[in-house]
Amino acid sequence: LNIVSFPRLRNMASGLERCSDSKLLQNHSELSPECSSISYPGNHVTKVSAPLAPLHDTSHLTTCDDVAIATVSYSEVVEHKISSLILESSSLQEDKPLEAISLLSKAIALDRSNSRLYELRARVYLVCGDFPSSIVNLRRAICLLQKDPDQSSVFTEVSSLLCSVYFVYSQCLYDLGCYQEALDVLQVSSWLHNFSLQFNLRRIMCLSALGGYDKCLEVINFSINTHGHLPDLLIMRSRINYMFGNLSQCYYDVTNVLYYHGDNLEADRLRQQLEQQANITRGQAIDYYLEGKKSESLKKITAAIDTDPATGDYHVFRGVLLRLMANYTSAIDELLVAMDKCHHNVSSSTYQNASRQLLLTINDFAVYCYRQGQYTDAVTLLNKVIAEHQHEQGLYINRGDCFYRLRKLHYALSDYQQAHEVAGDRSNQTIAVRIAQVAYELGKTSFNNDDKELAVQQLSLAIKHCPQVAAFYTARARAYYALQDVPTAQRDLITSLKLGENDQNCYSILARLFPGQTSPDILSHHTSVNAPVDCTRCSPRITVHRSFTPPLQKEVDIPRQWELLSRPLPPIKGKTEWSSEERQFHYEINHIKRKVTKQVEDTLTELSSFPPRSPHIRSPIKH
Repeated sequence: LNIVSFPRLRNMASGLERCSDSKLLQNHSELSPECSSISYPGNHVTKVSAPLAPLHDTSHLTTCDDVAIATVSYSEVVEHKISSLILESSSLQEDKPLEAISLLSKAIALDRSNSRLYELRARVYLVCGDFPSSIVNLRRAICLLQKDPDQSSVFTEVSSLLCSVYFVYSQCLYDLGCYQEALDVLQVSSWLHNFSLQFNLRRIMCLSALGGYDKCLEVINFSINTHGHLPDLLIMRSRINYMFGNLSQCYYDVTNVLYYHGDNLEADRLRQQLEQQANITRGQAIDYYLEGKKSESLKKITAAIDTDPATGDYHVFRGVLLRLMANYTSAIDELLVAMDKCHHNVSSSTYQNASRQLLLTINDFAVYCYRQGQYTDAVTLLNKVIAEHQHEQGLYINRGDCFYRLRKLHYALSDYQQAHEVAGDRSNQTIAVRIAQVAYELGKTSFNNDDKELAVQQLSLAIKHCPQVAAFYTARARAYYALQDVPTAQRDLITSLKLGENDQNCYSILARLFPGQTSPDILSHHTSVNAPVDCTRCSPRITVHRSFTPPLQKEVDIPRQWELLSRPLPPIKGKTEWSSEERQFHYEINHIKRKVTKQVEDTLTELSSFPPRSPHIRSPIKH
């Protein structure tokens, strides 16, 4: 556009002849190259869609003193004006920041693509404390610098300045108690700092002040995964976990701080607090156990483990409670964890106690399987524990009982004998009864299989361990009789009679060894054969040996025994050759004796009843 096309510009051009060169430049610099409209006299407005053309038509203008003026381009005039505005604003920046902002705004109006002007105005806004306006100007400067790849260093500097402004702005809002606004500022600036550590810490402070501890924990976990296990982050997370009740994670965080970063007063104080709280909770668990409240005790010891998960004694105590509550699988897992906590140090008291409790738990588990009829599973469990504890007689006894139920009598006898050897002088009648029971059944089986010599050996073993059972002597007498050793068979039969038990098998062979004699006659004529000194009745019943629980601290040791019902000793079915006459003779004698005895008892004990005198009521007639 030509300058003479507009009245205002034409008047300014005519005035240039009466002005100095400096006045010309000052007036011309006030024109904006991006003005959208110009007012005319008479309210007539003409739209301008393009920047004004340089004043190339005034190159030959002269002053009133006829001094020639050199040709000046529009860009040079704008640059000169911007420089003068910047220089003037810099002098007013500290004393009069608002005037400086006004001057910089005029400069920006002349050149809106100059990122330096936005940066300068943002700095002045910072002097005024107007953070939002400063942030707007810096963001505008960054947008302009992104288009110019040659300004990468300037872009980095401005970005760093903007990040600092965001941080200071959030700090000011936090100090004023505007936590949500501070959090919003930090969230908006995330694209710039990419969640750096300082900004994440500031976010954590804001979230904790707002009570958003779940989100606060997420930010801490993200920071730890990004920046590593810094002690401040770990302690902060431990405190939040303590607030949430995640005491186990709190303990591990504190332990990591002390392990990786040496002494830390805050972490050490927090760990002592956790250990003291766990010890108090454990005492409460013991009190509940003594009162018989196992469920409450289990809850308390679980809370103690969550508070101090590194102490193996707590796991041992919980394993004992789970065993007493018949939760054997969980008890075994708990005791294994306790052994891991002490690093399998055999000399440690915790390891020894856990190992002992593990033995008892597996044994009780095997007893439970025995009760359910799962004898094979019980044997499998006992095999594992016997491999590590070969000097526990109770384990051999229980495995022998399982083999006895599986009818593997040779294995059962071997386990009972092993238990007898392990016990030594401490061997009791329980083991002896089991050996006698199994040996008796093996002797009976050998006798039925026509192996009379082996039957004699096995029955002799039964008599050795339990000499008070008449059936054992009767069975061996039959075996000796089958081997044609009549004197020895007679001695065994007399011993059986002197024991005084009503053994029907004894009377069946009595006629063969002592024909024509009754049992009183035999006992009166054969006094040289003495019965065993201890004539107490010994019922051959299998009793499962169950070890007692070693008492823990404040724990009441209650002995528990569990008896298994076993089948009574069945009579031995021997292959005796009796004549029909002898059998009938003795049968008639016994029958007459029993009949006479019964009649005498009835006569002495029963009263004769009087005949009824009352009329009998007939039953109703059925039609």
